[in-house]
Amino acid sequence: MSGIVGSIIANPTDLLKIRMQAMEKDHHRILWHIKDVYHHGGLLGYYKGVQATVVRAMMLNGSKLSTYDHIKHTLINYHILKDGYLLHFVSSI
Repeated sequence: MSGIVGSIIANPTDLLKIRMQAMEKDHHRILWHIKDVYHHGGLLGYYKGVQATVVRAMMLNGSKLSTYDHIKHTLINYHILKDGYLLHFVSSI
């Protein structure tokens, strides 16, 4: 859930960053991009592509969490590490 909320909140800045990278040869400042997005799409213009960003966040966070949990339980079940800071650190790498 936090990945979804974070993606929705961060989408406007991500959109502006992508526009600036795509139009690198034109060298427009960020204020120009902010005005241009608003002029052509209003407030909803800042959320163009948010669906793909949310789906990406859901897939990424789901796979990260399940991988972390699987590694953690494997290390515990094979008595490689005991529950503690080191286990959580190794599992998260």
